[in-house]
Amino acid sequence: MSLIGLDVRTLAFITVLSSFCFGAGLILFGMSHRSFQSLKVVGLGFVAMGFGFLLIGFRGAISDALSIVAANSLLLAGFATVNEGIQRFRSLPIKDRGLATVVVALGSIAFFIYTYLSPSITARVFGISCCLALLSGLCIKSMLRKNSRRTQLPQQLIAGVFFLFVAFALLRGWWVLDETTMRNFMSAGVIHALAFLITILLQILVSFGLVWMANEHLIQELKLHERIISSTPDAITLVDGKGRYRMVNAAMQKMFGMSEREMFGKRSVELLGKEFYDSVTWPNLQKVFKGQIGKTATWTNLPNGERRYVDITYHPVSDETGKIRFAAINVKDLTELYLAQKDRERIYELSLDLLCVAGMDGYLKEINPAWTKVLGWSEQELLHTKWLDFVHPDDVQETLAAASLLDQGKKLVDFVNRYRTKQGTYKYFSWMSYPDNAAGRIYAVVRDVSDRVKMEEKLREMASTDPLTGADNRRSFMQRLEEETARSGRYQTPLCLLMLDIDRFKSINDTHGHTVGDAVLQLCVEVCKNSLRSSDIFGRFGGEEFSAVLPHTALNTGTETAERLRQNLERCILEKDNGKVQFTVSIGVAGLRSGETVQSLLKRADDALYRAKKAGRNKVETDQDQ
Repeated sequence: MSLIGLDVRTLAFITVLSSFCFGAGLILFGMSHRSFQSLKVVGLGFVAMGFGFLLIGFRGAISDALSIVAANSLLLAGFATVNEGIQRFRSLPIKDRGLATVVVALGSIAFFIYTYLSPSITARVFGISCCLALLSGLCIKSMLRKNSRRTQLPQQLIAGVFFLFVAFALLRGWWVLDETTMRNFMSAGVIHALAFLITILLQILVSFGLVWMANEHLIQELKLHERIISSTPDAITLVDGKGRYRMVNAAMQKMFGMSEREMFGKRSVELLGKEFYDSVTWPNLQKVFKGQIGKTATWTNLPNGERRYVDITYHPVSDETGKIRFAAINVKDLTELYLAQKDRERIYELSLDLLCVAGMDGYLKEINPAWTKVLGWSEQELLHTKWLDFVHPDDVQETLAAASLLDQGKKLVDFVNRYRTKQGTYKYFSWMSYPDNAAGRIYAVVRDVSDRVKMEEKLREMASTDPLTGADNRRSFMQRLEEETARSGRYQTPLCLLMLDIDRFKSINDTHGHTVGDAVLQLCVEVCKNSLRSSDIFGRFGGEEFSAVLPHTALNTGTETAERLRQNLERCILEKDNGKVQFTVSIGVAGLRSGETVQSLLKRADDALYRAKKAGRNKVETDQDQ
């Protein structure tokens, strides 16, 4: 039996399945790609259509208010939502919301009138056809505005299917004017069957077209990133957990004397040798996959036979779930700088790095032009002032400790401190220094790493902070909890752990929406941080659950702190457009026992939290064994 031969009820349920499937697909796609969150709006529009068709499918089994008025209103709302989602996806101004809202409202009123006050199947079908045609026309307009050459084909595809839908809707509206064709909607024949099938076709092609456009955007972003990486003078490669090369830029290919095809998929041990892999690569990869940044400077024999002195930095690269997948390796060839004393004059003039010769008396003896360019001081000002006077006050002690190593004849690699510019600001300098005690000289290569330090600080913050609330994320919190429990055990000082959970948070999300739920989480964190000491540690443990570590705090004091938190949060009122939102929390408190593990402490605090929940919520419960 062909699809056209199916009854309206069966076609409605097939369309429900299509709406939910493609709606859920777009929602999941939007959730998994931060740049395409707007596709979730289109997906919600499809889901709204699905509920409308679901109500139509139960025609006769439920009231007309649901199967006619509510069902058709949901269909119109779904198309209006799809139009707004398309505008957001294409970064267009939201101009049609008012018109679409009017169409949905007038359509809903018309369905009520022609269902109860002046019943007419013909009028209802004619009305829904005209309204859908108008909303589809808005979708065509949204898709064809700001036409892009890269996405022209998928834009035309989506606009074309909406145009087909408009044409069919108008044809259907004209067809139903013959009232003899509309005696029974549920057995109205081919024209209604085609309406369902064209809707399914629309959902398929719109979903395909939007994903196609999103893919084109991703490809362009990837090409942009590739151009940036390819144009950088530093050698950069991406390595997986087994040490295999997954991406190499042009500078890396040039350094190794190999093409990308020759390097891709090979392990670094094959190209740089087992000794280098075991002593340098593997230890740093282990650091990276633990979330740390690895760094080393050493001599290496390259595959092209050259022996070079390189500065290598290993950075963790995480996917969107936060799991570390790769190590980004940045290789700087410092050979010429390291051997600067052999050809100092030429390199001094050409180097972008800051090169100098310093005396053991604390003064710079020779500097290259990069010093005046980076810092703004004149050569005379730099040579006649002790270099320690330029160092940031907070870095003086560490700098003196590093200088003592040079006095002992030890070289200094990648020592970082802050140096004052003539404008009064500070730049981060990375020093590689070699002492010649016999000559009373120190030879140094200095690199301005201010951008790198800022980027590393940003990466560290991103890796340790929950992006929604600003609290420590679970991994950072657990690391700091381990440190505090170890310190508490070492010095025999008390420590309390609080486990805090927002009561009925799911109900808040269901009632007010996830935007309000997010605002509740943010307000909870803000109040807790303001209520705790600066020495306390507060983190998001997962979902609506948070935890706080209170160092140097006995159990009774920790319980009082927990009660203060509970009361402060209970008094909070979140002002929103749809009204005021209040919430409460349940808190479990446990004090660290002598020799206790972190997992045991967490379990006891969690058990106390469970008892607080069981006792009616909005309570503080203390570990019963203490």
